[in-house]
Amino acid sequence: MALPVTAGVHCDPCTYNKLTTPVQFWCLSCEEGLCKSCADSHKGMKATRNHKVITYEKSKEITSLGHLISQQCKQHNKVLDLYCPNHDEPACSLCISKNHRECKDMVSIDDVAKNVISSTSYSNLQRDIGNLEENLSMVMTKRQENLTNVEIQESSIESSIKDMRRKLDEHLNNLHKDVLQELTSKAEICKTNVKMSLADLESRLEVASEINTSISQIKEVATDVQVFLAIREIEKLVKIEHNWLQESLRQNKMNELSLDLTMDTTNIHSTLKSFGSVTISNKPAEVEIVEPTVGSAQISIEPTNRKIEKIKLREKTRTTFYEFMDNSHKHGCLIWSNGDLIIANEDEKMKVYSGCGQFKLEIPLPDIPSDMTEISNDCIAVTYGNGKRIEIANLKKYQYKTVKTILTTNTCWGISYYDNKLAVKISTLGIHIYDVNGTLLKQLETGAKVDFFYNIAMMKNIYFSRSDKNTVHCCDQHGIEVWTYQNYNLQVPRGITSDRYGNVFVVGSASKNLFIISHDGQGREILKMEQTPFSVSYDKVNNQLLVRTREAILLFDIDFEQ
Repeated sequence: MALPVTAGVHCDPCTYNKLTTPVQFWCLSCEEGLCKSCADSHKGMKATRNHKVITYEKSKEITSLGHLISQQCKQHNKVLDLYCPNHDEPACSLCISKNHRECKDMVSIDDVAKNVISSTSYSNLQRDIGNLEENLSMVMTKRQENLTNVEIQESSIESSIKDMRRKLDEHLNNLHKDVLQELTSKAEICKTNVKMSLADLESRLEVASEINTSISQIKEVATDVQVFLAIREIEKLVKIEHNWLQESLRQNKMNELSLDLTMDTTNIHSTLKSFGSVTISNKPAEVEIVEPTVGSAQISIEPTNRKIEKIKLREKTRTTFYEFMDNSHKHGCLIWSNGDLIIANEDEKMKVYSGCGQFKLEIPLPDIPSDMTEISNDCIAVTYGNGKRIEIANLKKYQYKTVKTILTTNTCWGISYYDNKLAVKISTLGIHIYDVNGTLLKQLETGAKVDFFYNIAMMKNIYFSRSDKNTVHCCDQHGIEVWTYQNYNLQVPRGITSDRYGNVFVVGSASKNLFIISHDGQGREILKMEQTPFSVSYDKVNNQLLVRTREAILLFDIDFEQ
């Protein structure tokens, strides 16, 4: 939507007549400035008397809402004047010829948007926004209570340990020190987890508040058509935020953490081999969130298997790189939680693109990145292959700040995050599992001694590809193999990722295609490509797949047909 941004703008009709008259009003329908005389004429003419005219000063107040109420087609830059009930989306004249040739029920958007402010969808949206704010506030309160309880438990257990220590002889000093260190480490894990989720929730609550402010402003100043378009855009935003919250709960990110101490004081001098152990109990958060009414598709907390024959790809974005990425096979890609696309680059940078494929900025890095995974809204883990290290960094406002460095015993490549753990592909050594504090939890043998590209994904199981054997593997988190997949048409498999249902997407670099493999190891080719693909990333909240090739990035919407 074209809105004025500076003072001293002249009346558009007067300017057309070679007059310079200061603007006093703004027509939201024509998107033009008007002087007092022209505004009066505007209201008097039959063709424009129903247009919504507001003061020029008022129009400047809603400049920030332009992206929500714009009547311009984002793809073709033409007026959105039609609506397709079949696809539930507005359309311009070019959209019809390209995307709606078979649609027979196209209607005028003006007819659809009549009385939209008094419609059920508008009132439902307002209620859903309020519910979203309440949901986020409620979960934040629970997390704050959890943080307080962990701190109280930490203090209480420390007192218990000290009381016990007074009963022991001097030779227990070392054991006393060990258990306190364990307590501090476990408590830090709890507090780090809760604080990260609190930061995420606070950020999401701010977004929800901004949405609520926007919908109130739109009601006051926008036309029916603009309100109708804004409702559609805001519904998408509300759905994204709600899906994120449910996905966080499903992935156990909001589980309540607590500390317990196990001690045995019987026969203490003869049998005590440690001063105690501190454990973390993890139980689902007791939170009942209010479901939104917008849209028809809701995300279930428990994964539901989907038949891979019913899964379809719809290309949404294709962005060609200006420069030829000769070593793109060594660098990963990622869909960030805000919808941006992040590409690891060979020049010690990460490049950020919008979900529409527009270049936004470059993020300087301390070394050449290999792969990356999102830990939370403002936290990312990056592998630096030849640097033999993993960095956990704060990425708030896309300013990279290292928080923790984890050194690895060999070059490290693919990385994936799930349930507060990092799975990392280590050259010649297999897959190493770390917690977010850098503690090595497990080492899993994969049999691949030379393969080092982007070949790891983790949910409840761990998935990896072996380009030397043309195979894709699934094992549990103890390293026990669940299935192995091999297909003659899948050659040199590299990038691998998974959706929320346990389906795996893997690219064949030599065969130039994309395969999907079900949770039980059955697969099929889902996309044939002209370019050579290397890495992939899946957005489990919005069901989108990002594929990186040497020449471009491609973003797909994933449709689950009934």
